[in-house]
Amino acid sequence: MGVQAASNTLVSLGLTDVKPAVLPVLFDRLADQVVALDAEGRILYANPSWYAALGLTATQGRSLAVWEVLPPAQVCRWKRWLEAPSVLSPQALVRVVWLGAEGQAVPAEGSFAVTGEEEKGIRLLGVFHDISRWLRLQEALRENRAMHHLLSAHVPVGVFQTDLEGRLLRTNALWRRMAGLEHVPEPRGVWWQMVATQDRPRVLGGWQSFLRHGHEFICEFEVNTGTRGPRRYARVRMVQVPDELGAGMGCVGVAEDITEQRRLEQERLQMEAQLRQQQRLDSIGTLASGVAHEVNNPISGIMNYAEIIRDEAPRTSRIRTFADEILHESGRVAKIVRNLLTFARQEKQDEHVPVPLNEVVEGTLSLIRTLIRHDRVRLEVDLPPDLPVVSGRSQQLQQVLMNLLLNGRDALNEKYPGHHPDKLLRLTAARFERQGQPWVRLTVEDHGPGIPPEVQERMFEPFFTTKSRHKGTGLGLAITLGIVQEHLGQLRVETEPGQWTRFHIELPVAEEFDRLLREEAAAEGEAGAEPSTQSA
Repeated sequence: MGVQAASNTLVSLGLTDVKPAVLPVLFDRLADQVVALDAEGRILYANPSWYAALGLTATQGRSLAVWEVLPPAQVCRWKRWLEAPSVLSPQALVRVVWLGAEGQAVPAEGSFAVTGEEEKGIRLLGVFHDISRWLRLQEALRENRAMHHLLSAHVPVGVFQTDLEGRLLRTNALWRRMAGLEHVPEPRGVWWQMVATQDRPRVLGGWQSFLRHGHEFICEFEVNTGTRGPRRYARVRMVQVPDELGAGMGCVGVAEDITEQRRLEQERLQMEAQLRQQQRLDSIGTLASGVAHEVNNPISGIMNYAEIIRDEAPRTSRIRTFADEILHESGRVAKIVRNLLTFARQEKQDEHVPVPLNEVVEGTLSLIRTLIRHDRVRLEVDLPPDLPVVSGRSQQLQQVLMNLLLNGRDALNEKYPGHHPDKLLRLTAARFERQGQPWVRLTVEDHGPGIPPEVQERMFEPFFTTKSRHKGTGLGLAITLGIVQEHLGQLRVETEPGQWTRFHIELPVAEEFDRLLREEAAAEGEAGAEPSTQSA
């Protein structure tokens, strides 16, 4: 029987004038506390549940007035109830505190039934239940909420709570900052609004499995920052927990910003990839040294014999012409071997040295002309004869130029698998000034498919590639950009999707070295011109 139901039963049955002797029959077996008072506040009846709650015996209770088991602060209220019981409604719940035999407080909640007005009859009949456990739970809940607020406000991770539909219930300040909602005190909606669009299908698939099976849910994703600032990444862990009332389940999650971890991991992978690349180059260098030794010896013999044949052949003989061709082609082979050896070797110097750009370009073209010609790509080279000197490392600059030329070739092969008149790769160079200082620009242009805007945003990121994993590592442009920046230069890109792409390598000229080189070239030109002037 409930508290209000028990008190209302007396009224509904017309037992408002019930005698104390009848009460044990009605209430001795009731689990709730029942106490009957006369107009003076004396306890006429109390059931065993009331005695047990206060730690009293029935003998002790018979001689008590109600004020003896009440805190002083509640005595006046009870006297008002006894003097004017009409202020009490059977439908209203009142909260009281009993004082037990050991002085302990026993909180209870219940309602009253107002009975007869006889002086010696029952004036008030109260039915109560012990709310000690409920109050302890409420206090524990308040402490838990306070602790939750304290922890969530100071832990270095985002904390959030949702229902089983994923709707946000609570969030801490760090989660709101990570999700870009720092100006929204109580954000609503679903928690995955913080997930970038391209990662949502994967994350939601894991979320649905988590709801079905109840296991811990862990996922990593790019944060939905919209157009605000650089990319950020987060790791979320979620578990299912009962809600505060125990009536159902909800979810609690923590979100950790792993942007810096991602960056460090990418740097580690990039360094490992560069180390493997360098090891391959070292192996190629060792092989190239052996090849150069084995090739140069017979080439030297061929060139020596060709010179002997040319010297002994009559000046107008065809044999002399053939000997000149042998010398020319043998020299070309020797030059290719030297360029391969230069490109493959590991440069030891820490400081930059003067590097004539014409040597960088010629050395690179000698290595890849055959590859480009094999793919039926038309290569146009338009370079001024006085390419300047820059300060740097020739092998690294060759690597930059080779990466861009081979990327252009790949783009052309993608657009034109076979021969096409517009399958064009162009290399140009020009001097220019920037803030009054001399610079040089090398431009690699291809008439391929161009670069879409979404790829342009990420093309210089390490390990980002649009090629299959068998054709590209995603490191080429990242390494190229790093080398150009190390040489205090800039790498710019222009593109028209579907038509062409231009990469501009812009480097500061080593002005002093360049001046000396041009003076030396001018002196050699004057020395070479003197004999012809005299003979004329």
